[in-house]
Amino acid sequence: MGKEDAKNHGIIAVSSQEAILYGCPYCGGIYGYSNLSGGGAQIWNCSDCKKTSINLADGVSRSTIGIGDYFPKLQPHPRHGQPIDREKLIAERKQGIESEASADLRRWLLLGHGQPVEIAKVGSHCSKSRTLPILASKGLGNAQVTWFGDNFNSYFLGVKLNRPLPAILLYPMSGIFGSYALSGHTNPKVAPPITNFQKAYHNCAPIEVFGGDCGCGLQAALAIRYLEEVSKLDAEAILDICLRKSEYGLVDRIDGNCIEFADLAKLLGLTYEKFAYYDFDATNAPTDTFERVNVDWFDSGLIGGSSSVHVRMKEGVLLPPMPLPAEIFVDPADTALGRYIPPELQPRTKKKSWDKELISKVPVGLLGHRDDLTPEELQMVLHGDAHIVYSRVNPGTRDFTFHVPNVLDCALTAFFFIKVLAPVMREKRQP
Repeated sequence: MGKEDAKNHGIIAVSSQEAILYGCPYCGGIYGYSNLSGGGAQIWNCSDCKKTSINLADGVSRSTIGIGDYFPKLQPHPRHGQPIDREKLIAERKQGIESEASADLRRWLLLGHGQPVEIAKVGSHCSKSRTLPILASKGLGNAQVTWFGDNFNSYFLGVKLNRPLPAILLYPMSGIFGSYALSGHTNPKVAPPITNFQKAYHNCAPIEVFGGDCGCGLQAALAIRYLEEVSKLDAEAILDICLRKSEYGLVDRIDGNCIEFADLAKLLGLTYEKFAYYDFDATNAPTDTFERVNVDWFDSGLIGGSSSVHVRMKEGVLLPPMPLPAEIFVDPADTALGRYIPPELQPRTKKKSWDKELISKVPVGLLGHRDDLTPEELQMVLHGDAHIVYSRVNPGTRDFTFHVPNVLDCALTAFFFIKVLAPVMREKRQP
């Protein structure tokens, strides 16, 4: 940047003492950052007007830091005689931060409930000099949010169910369960953690009150919506089909050989077309989100023939972050492995055979992060706009297989995609 360019960009040098009295020389703001200093000069970048100036220490008449070949001279502060009210600006800033944080929390609560609810502030916490609100919500549904706050994009969700639900129905949102860090935005008294979900699941224990960490606001919204939707199901009838009155009578664990998919699908409101032996395509999957949702009772492409749900996202629609804990598998051609596996062995170009099944799907969790990940893609993952899986698979990947523990979890995961994720994503896209 030459001398004229620097002048055109308004880069000037003022006294540090005057900068304290009058703020940013362009707008009077007091918030910003310095990324370079030395020799009594400090580059100052204003966060409010996004302009740059240079602050000079006492006795320094010209900047020792050059902007190209331009070294600004000390000049009177353009806002001289207009002292800033620092306390007022700090108070306004704090109020603005709290208002923005409150609006963000309200957005996710409304999206989660999917209907009008009463939202109230029930507390606050301090994080890095910011005072942030804690909200609660209550509506006509079964799920009451007792504690909802965030701390630098880490959200905490506390819930009380008016009518307790058996743990065995909560697998699709159980990714938020477990111990959590004690912080100002969490509350183990109001929303205690579920530290042994597997035990509660096996015992069909009633879940009434809990709290859990959510990686982003959308995860929290999906968890709330799932609780609202699963609460509408006939839990007793589902338990009868799967455990108490299965085709083999009373059983103590979920077994796909004991359950007729048609009976379970009817209870969950899933319509389907039989694709192959114990392999079903959902016919009521929303087409604005999915091209396909497939339920595979015994997926031979996974070791041991485990249950799975396969989804193909609509072109241009990204898989969002979810509370679903299922391990995700993809086609090796959608990963860096595709560069090394000969085309004749890739499942897209060769009919599957038993000796090739081990390379038909690969677990995403074992893959490293892509070496060509762009800053834009990384920001989408970090800000909760896209699932972290996109940091490991090729851009444009649309096919994902979710490995789930058993056939009930398989059906409930399909229910989650169709009755929860798709509607929430549709509402999120609306202005």
